[in-house]
Parts: sequence; C-alpha cells; structure tokens
Amino acid sequence: MRIAVIGLGYVGLVTAASLSDTGHHVIGYDADTEKLESLWNAEIPFFEPGLAQLVAKNVDRETLSFSSTLDTAIQDREIIFIAVGTPPGSDGSADLTNIYQVIDSLGQLLDRAVTIVIKSTVPVGTNQAIDHTLNSLLKSRGLQLSCDIVSNPEFLREGNALYDVAHPDRIVIGARSRRAFDTMRELYSPSQFTCPVLEMEPASAELSKYAANAFLASRISFVNELSRLADAVGADIEQISIALGTDDRIGPHFLRAGLGYGGSCFPKDILSLQHMYREQGIDSALTNSIQQVNSEQRNFFATKAIRHFGDAIDGSTIALWGLTFKPDTDDMREAPSLELAQLLLKAGAALRLYDPVLNAAIRERFPDDSQLEFADDMYEAARGADAVVLVTEWIEFAEPDFSKLRGLMRTPVLFDGRNLWDPAVARSEGFTYYGVGRP
Repeated sequence: MRIAVIGLGYVGLVTAASLSDTGHHVIGYDADTEKLESLWNAEIPFFEPGLAQLVAKNVDRETLSFSSTLDTAIQDREIIFIAVGTPPGSDGSADLTNIYQVIDSLGQLLDRAVTIVIKSTVPVGTNQAIDHTLNSLLKSRGLQLSCDIVSNPEFLREGNALYDVAHPDRIVIGARSRRAFDTMRELYSPSQFTCPVLEMEPASAELSKYAANAFLASRISFVNELSRLADAVGADIEQISIALGTDDRIGPHFLRAGLGYGGSCFPKDILSLQHMYREQGIDSALTNSIQQVNSEQRNFFATKAIRHFGDAIDGSTIALWGLTFKPDTDDMREAPSLELAQLLLKAGAALRLYDPVLNAAIRERFPDDSQLEFADDMYEAARGADAVVLVTEWIEFAEPDFSKLRGLMRTPVLFDGRNLWDPAVARSEGFTYYGVGRP
C-alpha cells in the first residue's frame, strides 16, 4: 500500500520504518529539512536500538523516502498517518495544535478520499472533531469527498519499539465504516500480524490508549508505595512482587519496585486522563494518586542517602549511574535522575554522572553547577566517591566488578534504585547496601 506518515518524531519514524519494512511504500513528511537530510543518511535524532539500520535498509530498498513538502508526501497515498506531538498544556490537557495544523493543510490539499489514521495520542472525542473539521473543509472547496478518520493508537515501549511494532499484543482500530476497517485490515495483513485486531468505535480506541498506560502506571505506583511499608517492617519487596506475579490473576509485569516511571507517555497521559475526568465532573482518586506516589518515590529514595550521611553529605561526592528514564533510550523526559540530582545537590553533595549514551542533549538537562560533573566511564564516575546511586538499570550495570569498585571509592556505599544487585553479594564485598523495600 502507498502510505504517508506526517511527523517523524519517535512514533512517526518508527511507524514509517516498520511499515516500509513489511513491503509498503512509505513517504515520511517533516518540515525540518535538517532532520530529513540526516534521515536520508540513516542518522537518527534519538537513540532506539536497530532503528538506524532499519531506516538505511528500507531507504536502499526504496520502500522508504522522505519529503519536506506535504503536497508531495500525500500525492497518490491511500493512507495518511498523523503522528505529530500532543504535549501537555498548562492544565494537563493534550495540546492538539499540531494535529489541527495538519488537518487544516490536508483540507486544502486533498483532492480524493483517503484514510487518515490518527497515531498521535489524543483525548476522547478528537477523532469525531477531526472528522467534522476535515470533511467540512473539503465541502467548502466544493468537493464531495468523505475521508475515513481512523484511531489507531500505538503501544510502543521505548528501547523495544521495533519489536513491539512487529509483534504487537493487539491492534486497536477505531472507525465508523466497514470500508475503514477493511482498509486497516489490509494494511495489517494477517500474513504479517497474527495478533488480535480489535474493531471498535473511535472513542473506545482513544480511551484504550489512556487506559493501558494508566493501568500500567498504577501497578508501578502500587508496588512502589508498598515498598515503603516493606522498608518500615523489614519485608522484602522483591519476594512480595514474586508472590504477586505468580498469581495468574495478577501477572508479573510492571511490579518491580524502584524510582518510578518517567518518559513522555505515562506522565503526559496521566495528566490528560485527569483532565478528561475533570471535564466530565468525575472524581478519580485512584488516577490522581498515581502521579503523586510516583513523584514521592524519588524523594523517598533520596532521603535514604541524605539520612545515611547526615551532616557529612555536605562535601560528599556521589556517583549517579544511569541518567535516562529507562535503558536503551536517550530520553530524559521525566527521568528520575533529574529530580534525584536536584535533591542531592540541594543537600550539599557533589555529583559525578555517567550514562552509557551520554550526549549533549542529556548534559543540557542538568543544571550548570560547579558541584556537578560528567564522567565517560562508570568506574571513573565512582573514583573517590562516597556512594554510588544506581538510577537506570542499563545492562552494563548488572554485574559490576565489586572488588574494583570498592577499591576506587572513598567509602563503599551503594544505593540501588532499581534493586538490580543481590544485597548479599554486595555486602559480602564490603559494601553498605540500600535497596528499595529490601531489609
């Protein structure tokens, strides 16, 4: 099929590259000409494992191309994906400015009926509003066209996005016509995708995205809040999580205690969901508490370090291992490291920071502070440090050389913010060990 993808940020580029890899002919549109020049050379503006190779492969196959001219990008296309950003506004609602700019442009350019697929995360009712706006614009030009507007939310995990596109748990399609459903089923051919394809009204499809993220975020906040009780009574949250996860009614996913969630999706979608509840006059104590617990978790963990050192934290040196909000990405949006760094700096500690994909964009997110420096190696970050704080569970941190690490540090103290290490092993190597909800 001939496809256009409007917006080549994270979701748009992953979608364009993945669809082109299944044999569809895809043109990606973005107004940023510098970005497009980089994409033609498979230079990706963010870190996602395997994406650069996938882009290069399909550019060479000529199933993937790019354009900075919208008219060119949508010419002869059967399906147009919209994957532009919908950032949170000051009241938590999703800012749909980018979406409607695209719709206005399409309303002036389209000369035939096409299927328009909303991939961006949008609040309930957006599909219906877009349908009315676009088809009104077309009628104002004297065109008797009826474009199908489809809601097709993404459920990608940063760091695993290519796998998630190729092996989805389900494909959600929200539409109003049999024609639209049939078009999407042709796009997601059973020969390529064997997962359930769920057909529903657009409002249900739109809310499904928010429901999934809010539910997963609630599991994270639940286990993190429970970890505080485990800390207080001497229980082990890791053993409790196993007991929970082996219950078939619950399952093991998203039950790891730590420093909470970050990134763009969970925080933004919780805010938008809260706004939708308020608009409908519905009180949701559960949804409101998810983000509160998440934010408190960073303070709870930072307090462990501050209490351990007491007055001696003023003048101490602490190494932070891992800065991104999760492994296998360079995304710093709502990353726990940002809040931890602020709290520790305020307490008087000097910080030495290291991340496996440390780049200029990551460095810029931290304050220009004389008490803060960056290291190019995990062990260099720990040299002369009074403590190491594990923030992000990158694979290279899983099995450090504890003997080497102890020899480098001024005082052997570990704060394991992801419960990545075995406390018994760390203590046997001479370390004072603090985890999350572990005795």
